[in-house]
Amino acid sequence: MQPGPVPHVVRLLETHGVVVSRLPSGGRSLDAFSRWFGDRPLIVLWSDKGDKARSRFDAAHELGHLVMHTDADPLAQEQERQANMFAAAFLMPATDVRSDLIGRAPLVGDWPEVMRRRARWGVSAKALLYRSREIGVLSEAGFRRSMQSYMRRDISSRDGSQLGEPEQPLLLRRAVDALGMAVEEIAEHTRLPIAQVHAALR
Repeated sequence: MQPGPVPHVVRLLETHGVVVSRLPSGGRSLDAFSRWFGDRPLIVLWSDKGDKARSRFDAAHELGHLVMHTDADPLAQEQERQANMFAAAFLMPATDVRSDLIGRAPLVGDWPEVMRRRARWGVSAKALLYRSREIGVLSEAGFRRSMQSYMRRDISSRDGSQLGEPEQPLLLRRAVDALGMAVEEIAEHTRLPIAQVHAALR
C-alpha cells in the first residue's frame, strides 16, 4: 500500500479478494459485520447509513476483525478495542499523519484546518483528533479542549456526511454479471429472499 491516505477503502478490500456488500441495517445495533466463508472473507456494511467517514472506518474495523480474530464476538470489548485501533492505524498511519499535521496551524480551535485534514484522510474530525492525541501531535489538554469545542459547535451532526456518499462495492455485482446468473437463480441457490439479493447486488 502506498504511503498517505487510503483513497477508497472498499475498492482496496475488493482488490485483495474481500467480498463487500451493503445491505439495509434493519435497525441492527451492529455498525457492520464480517466473517470468513472458507478462505473467502466477507464484510457487510449498512446501506442506510450515509456517513462516508463512519462507513470507511467500519470497513477498516471489520478488516481488523478478519485479520486478528478467527471468530469475532461483537460483545467482546477487547476485540472491539483492538479492531478500532487497527482501523485508526490503517486509515491514519502514525508516520504519515504526524508529518502531515506537524508544522501546520494548530489543530486546537482551528476548525477549517481540521476539516481540511479530515477530508484529506477520509475520516471524521473526531477520529482525526483521537488519532492526533494517540500519536502525540495533540496533547491531552489540547484534545479535551478540541472535543469540548467539537460538541459546542455540533460538528458531529455533519462530520462524516460532508465528505460525500459512502463508498460503494463493485466486485459482487461484476462477479454475478460475469456468471450471467439471474437474481432468481441466486435467490434459489442461496435460499435468500429475492429482495435481499437485489439489495446485495445494488
